[in-house]
Amino acid sequence: MKRRKHKGKRLVNSDAYKLIVSGQAGDLAKIQVEFVLDPLWADRDQYRPRHDDTLASFHGRLASAPYLGGFYAGQVAADVKYVGRLRHAPDWWDFAASGPGSRRGLNRVLRRSTDAPWKEPEWVELLQLLRKAIEPTLAKAGIPNLHAQDVQNCLCEFDKYERIRLGEGNGRKFVPSPKPLPARDSLYRSAGKPRS
Repeated sequence: MKRRKHKGKRLVNSDAYKLIVSGQAGDLAKIQVEFVLDPLWADRDQYRPRHDDTLASFHGRLASAPYLGGFYAGQVAADVKYVGRLRHAPDWWDFAASGPGSRRGLNRVLRRSTDAPWKEPEWVELLQLLRKAIEPTLAKAGIPNLHAQDVQNCLCEFDKYERIRLGEGNGRKFVPSPKPLPARDSLYRSAGKPRS
């Protein structure tokens, strides 16, 4: 993080992923390392995936870490589900944790006020109904089924799109990756057999 800062690069690519350590002021990199990363590393045996974990149990344990919370733990779960012990988690297709954007996005889909509150179990239940509802449209377009975390992400992106379209906020200009992305099917095959 110090090298990135020295080179004039952003420390975090999106403010959505900038962990805020409440009550602490100063250098962002130093604060994140001291209050978030070092304590997580010191207690890594407690937080790392276990042989009997589901994504939900891993997420719950990680979310209990100081300053991490459900959203950031959900983002970690979204990444680590493709490797190691969680590749075959029984809830691989069905687990998702909401974030501010995906809660607003689902509110928009349901034509509710964007700031209408959610209880997590209700949000998850409606996310699963949305997944089921869009499966035929995806299949018709030749798009493989989306797992719950993909749908969660789509809701977040939909909220961003609508905020810009409706003049409710600012957005960043899209800059394509200079590297080609891996084939989507190869990612799903490595995680387990997709459900039809």
